[in-house]
Amino acid sequence: GPAALLDFSVQVSKFNELFEELPEVEGTVVGTSLNSLTAVVESELSSWSGKKETDPKIYANLKKYWDYLQKTDWTPSGVPWSAAFISWVVGQADPSFPKNAAHYYYAQSAQNGAGGWSAWKVGNAKIQAQVGDILIRPRGGGGINSHGDVVYKISGGTAFLAGGNLGQTAKIAAQLSLDKEGNYKNFSKYIVVLKKNGSVRSRPVT
Repeated sequence: GPAALLDFSVQVSKFNELFEELPEVEGTVVGTSLNSLTAVVESELSSWSGKKETDPKIYANLKKYWDYLQKTDWTPSGVPWSAAFISWVVGQADPSFPKNAAHYYYAQSAQNGAGGWSAWKVGNAKIQAQVGDILIRPRGGGGINSHGDVVYKISGGTAFLAGGNLGQTAKIAAQLSLDKEGNYKNFSKYIVVLKKNGSVRSRPVT
């Protein structure tokens, strides 16, 4: 049942541990851009426009996300689907993404290098904005649960993020401004960035 899907007490302690373990980085974090994600997400956002999760017209979208995770014990409003949304859209652009029904578990897999993914702490590092970046923030209940949104478009010095299960729909979750080098200027509430093939480019010695 749903309890098996998301054991929140386990997530709470582990989530904090996960982010404490991430190293502080000096330099610029870069990775691979998943350019095909733009069209995938724009198509999903278009189909969700003006609809909520309980709308019969959107049931097929939810079923698609859950089928991708091979989960059958869900209902449109009974089980949080934001991680299923991220897993499906990112999976279309990169089938090796470590899909999961919980943001914590795909973040943990990324930290362990699954599918060529990596996890980075938002701190002193410069992090280059790229399509496919997944940004994670604490969600509700005193910051113990988490939510992830994905960068699906970069335009005009802005990174556009999409998320699911936000106000019972899928929509643009955030717009983050970038500096002239294309790095994130601020991260709003996000505390961790997941990147495909992430690595650190050292700062030149001056």
